[in-house]
Amino acid sequence: MSKIKKVVITGWTHGNELTWVFLIKKFLKHPELVKKNSYSTQLLHVNPEATRKNSRYVDQDMNRSFTKENLNDIDSKFYEINRVKEVYKELNIGKNIEEEFIIDMHTTTANMWVTIIITNANKLNLQVLSYIQSKIKDVKIIHWRGEKESGTILSCYKYGFVIEAGPIAQWVYQDSTINETEEIIKHSLDYIEKFNDKKEIESNDIEIYKIIRAVDYPRDKEWNISWCIHQDFQDKNFEILKKWDKIFKTIDDDEIVYEEEDLYPIFINETSYYEKWVAFFLTQKEIIN
Repeated sequence: MSKIKKVVITGWTHGNELTWVFLIKKFLKHPELVKKNSYSTQLLHVNPEATRKNSRYVDQDMNRSFTKENLNDIDSKFYEINRVKEVYKELNIGKNIEEEFIIDMHTTTANMWVTIIITNANKLNLQVLSYIQSKIKDVKIIHWRGEKESGTILSCYKYGFVIEAGPIAQWVYQDSTINETEEIIKHSLDYIEKFNDKKEIESNDIEIYKIIRAVDYPRDKEWNISWCIHQDFQDKNFEILKKWDKIFKTIDDDEIVYEEEDLYPIFINETSYYEKWVAFFLTQKEIIN
């Protein structure tokens, strides 16, 4: 396995997630916080126009825009599609895939605390995650399978992960969320430095939640949401969901219960997933050596 020669830290993919505005500015002002001897670190503001307009995105979700189709669309008038081409050039994406690692920063309104998402369960990614979990016991890890062509910037890299920190409202700064996220970045950079220096590091088993499928809100004939998340289910991310547990409720207090195998829900009632027709995701918990 090659040494990592560059770590890319991206933020501001969504203009309404301000934790990353704060952190990117902090790292730019204090580059010594992310500087290492064995590799370079590149910081990138992914969607500056959305940040300037104080909106999540301009024309379409930047976090679903990194596709080959968009990259080859030379006539598009959509800001995010054209910005993808600029980001590819700025980061030189795909030229040194075996020697680069990406950390893509996001926040969530769901009660997820600090969560790491991977799409590739390769050896280096798992080693980094093992190291992070040894330092931060409560950090959760999600394996988002089937996302290779999802259009996220993470899907363009072999090594790296997404940080989802929350719960935090959109357009809000929150000191605890900033600190928790910065701690994960610190441990990640430390591990990659040790990896490059071939230092012996003990590996531990990793607890991972593998996404099985998404669940949408019940809808009426006009496809409007007709049920809300049940209060007994709200905020129960990473807690086992069992048969007959209540998950949805109507204005008439009618209830829908869960009727499938025991699984673990995540991103319950996440604000940004309303437009993606997702009420929550179901996952299986696994231990990986």
